Amino acid sequence: MEVSPEQYLKLEEELHEAREEIDRLKLNYKESLACLKEEINYLKEQLLAQRNMLGDTLDYALRLQKELGEIKKEITTRAIR
Repeated sequence: MEVSPEQYLKLEEELHEAREEIDRLKLNYKESLACLKEEINYLKEQLLAQRNMLGDTLDYALRLQKELGEIKKEITTRAIR
């Protein structure tokens, strides 16, 4: 099958355009991936901060519960005397 010079140039141009499109798509993919990674890292930081806050809140609540128990015990002891 013979290809005329015009057909060859057209095919070459289409190939060039296809390669440019592939390069654009690759760049777009890399940029999108970088944005997603950045967002994932941000969300990880937020989750870690929330986990730490929940841990601190739980520690505080347990400490208050213990102190309340001690106060109740002291009140009961004083009331008995």
